Amino acid sequence: MLQLPFVRLLGSVQGLTSLQHLVAPSASKGLSGELAVHPVNFQAWLEAADSLAADCAAVGLPVIRQFASLIADDLRTATMSAAGDSVVSGHHLQQLDAHLRGFAQVIRIETEAKKALLLSTEHAALYEATEPHFGPEVANKFALAGEDIEEAAKCLALGRSTAVVFHLMRAMEGALQVLAAKLAIAN
Repeated sequence: MLQLPFVRLLGSVQGLTSLQHLVAPSASKGLSGELAVHPVNFQAWLEAADSLAADCAAVGLPVIRQFASLIADDLRTATMSAAGDSVVSGHHLQQLDAHLRGFAQVIRIETEAKKALLLSTEHAALYEATEPHFGPEVANKFALAGEDIEEAAKCLALGRSTAVVFHLMRAMEGALQVLAAKLAIAN
């Protein structure tokens, strides 16, 4: 299962959206347009584009990934002004504007086909436990049941109650076999 930091993904999209609002007025001036950006902001936008491209590749959003990569490439064409700002101008600014406008449209279209599940903090703790669910003593004594106990917790986190029962019954098999052996009951 793929897990992405939701805040990072939203932050990248938000960063590129804010960049679009700065680029559009400058790009409307045609090839004479110029956008000068403080290096800190510029670096943040470049990192947002690169991060978004990587995240989109991981979740199977190839068109958004391509646009994010194109935006990052456009930003890399910037030159340094005498004041130390990063400057995108002329044809590169026009290209950046076109890619940002395309990005805004594509993100709506491509994400409509995807579904994502968000877990509450409590459910996320069940899904990704840091300690054995029934404690270390059970984990040590019934090591073979560990995977089914873990799967039962994940199913509980996802609201799949029938699957929870299935995995817990499988986990109980080992315990019952140990009990049967102690009581000298044959299989």
